[in-house]
Amino acid sequence: MLFALALLVLTPSSQQARPSAPPRHHPQRLLLRVDPRLARTSLAALHPELELRELWNLPQIGWRAIELPKGKRDEARALLAADPAVLEVQLDPRRELAYTPNDPLFPSQWHMSHIKANLAWDTEKGDPSVVVAIVDTGIELTHPDLVANLWTNPGEIAGNSIDDDGNGYVDDIHGYDFAYFDSDPSDDNSHGTACAGIVAAVQDNSLGVSGVAPGCKVAAVKAALSSGYFYASANVPAYVYCADMGFKVMSMSFFSDEVVPAERDAIRYCWANGVLPCVAAGNDNSVLPFYPAAFPQSLSVGAIIDATDTRAFFSNWGSWVSVAAPGWTLTTTYLGGGYTGGFNGTSGATPHVAGIAALLFSANPSATNAEVKAAIQDACVPLNQAPYGRWTNYGRVDADAAVDRILGITSGSVAARMLFAAPCGGAGSKAASADLGQNRNLDTVALEVDGVGLEAPNSVQVLCNANPLPLLSQERGAVRARAPFTPGASFQLKRNGSLIQTWTWEGGPGLLYAATDGCTEDSAGSQTLGGWLELYRQDGVNFTCTDDSNAQIYCEFAVRKVQLRHIQKMTLEFRRDYDGMNANPLETVELYDWSSFSYPYGSWITLSSAAAPTSGFSTLSVDVPGDPNAYRDEEGTFYVRLTTSNAGASGLLKADMLRFRVR
Repeated sequence: MLFALALLVLTPSSQQARPSAPPRHHPQRLLLRVDPRLARTSLAALHPELELRELWNLPQIGWRAIELPKGKRDEARALLAADPAVLEVQLDPRRELAYTPNDPLFPSQWHMSHIKANLAWDTEKGDPSVVVAIVDTGIELTHPDLVANLWTNPGEIAGNSIDDDGNGYVDDIHGYDFAYFDSDPSDDNSHGTACAGIVAAVQDNSLGVSGVAPGCKVAAVKAALSSGYFYASANVPAYVYCADMGFKVMSMSFFSDEVVPAERDAIRYCWANGVLPCVAAGNDNSVLPFYPAAFPQSLSVGAIIDATDTRAFFSNWGSWVSVAAPGWTLTTTYLGGGYTGGFNGTSGATPHVAGIAALLFSANPSATNAEVKAAIQDACVPLNQAPYGRWTNYGRVDADAAVDRILGITSGSVAARMLFAAPCGGAGSKAASADLGQNRNLDTVALEVDGVGLEAPNSVQVLCNANPLPLLSQERGAVRARAPFTPGASFQLKRNGSLIQTWTWEGGPGLLYAATDGCTEDSAGSQTLGGWLELYRQDGVNFTCTDDSNAQIYCEFAVRKVQLRHIQKMTLEFRRDYDGMNANPLETVELYDWSSFSYPYGSWITLSSAAAPTSGFSTLSVDVPGDPNAYRDEEGTFYVRLTTSNAGASGLLKADMLRFRVR
């Protein structure tokens, strides 16, 4: 299992203690909202025992501020909170001008102000007890802009060749090298040092750059070879080490296509132990899911290229990519105690998000990894860029808004959206079981509806012909229901009574799973428009793809969440037409064979290669040869690609349906 760095073109350019900040909250003041009937009543008169002084009272909005003797704030807060006349009592949070550190290269770090890190620093700069594991090529342990923020293992004595803390690793002072299995996690590539600088380069030391979380620590968890490649045999113990050592965040700027069960279990272990994995989506300009970013526990990160929030031309995207962050011309630390202004890729986007996560864990030490993940997602600036649409589920990260959410200053769900349903049609006779795939009977497969903003306490309903279906589970990104498998049924997704999406269930043998995502290589001049809603059934609503500069049409499709364990027969159903084509266009449809090797190093099998239809819509129906289970990855995803040659100067694919019927 080989992983690649999520890096594009890295080029180099050429400690003091951080000054203590004032308290995060005023040590003697409180803000209160009082019963309107007492708007003109003095709190000092109501509570003389508190010796409080009222600073102001604004009946127009119902709020007032009080000041208390030193050391009495928290006691008074508890007493006032118990008073029925006091509707709300809050601490007085610190705010200041958008912070500008004295690090000389900070003005070139456009990416810091764009994610509003400088505004977040007005509230939180990070706590040294919060450790971000840089799971990467190591860290330059002597870099002057990093050394003060390196994590040091308090249970280990340096250089005595003894495993003092009994964790199984000798002399893991600042981390460990899992690539070569030794105690020196020094960076021999440069990639990890660049990521560490974005997370937590020292601030206000009149040197170099600032990290997103300059008050936090970074641990050097080296998992990559000197070449920059990772293997699962290094990644898996590295993840477990991070969880066992109590690190709160993992910054993981690498990607691969293949699902490794051991890695999946290690990520689950990290999540169960409170760790938030922040993972690069990868740089293949594709909607095909890559791992470990596409694991449900991961916070997957795509890249924007500039301050207009334009999707980076290389960034992966689609229904499995959660958020986006800057990933181009990033200024950060480099080997030899130097700096670079050319760190690029989803590799650079990911540590921005890891740094924000560290700020949130610092601002609210009791927050769980699920709460931090949700706060980052829900605080995002939505992205809707033609022709990709909403190419991440939540948008571009906003550090300041995320800190506010984890502190409870803002709340509420984002606007709900449906992404896809799996399955989307088929026949059955009995109610589905919550135990997915444990029985070979089709009736045991639940209906999963993936989307955004579906979490409790929202009331989410999946309705079939206006009748609510019993929910088996409800999560932020998906609900599962018992499906009646009613041919021709009208389905609805509602949140809090409001209609989010409607779709139609088609019958027939087996179960239907449609393409959840589709894309093309737009670097060659072609563009796609549409996704699952355009492809799940024949309805005259089309997914489109234009020709590229090589006079061909090329598309990649992912069919996700096919949870039926034992597929005995599978048929591709592809309905399409072409406009503006040259004479005799040749259409080839292929399916990736996971049994041959991990993508893209294995083989595609040809399902069809024939003349493309150009005189009206035609449906291709072809059985997948051999064992259908060989074409699915461990997470239930099939990869399909379409190549149509001789498309001409104005060739256009119109796809009305692309799905599998599985039995």
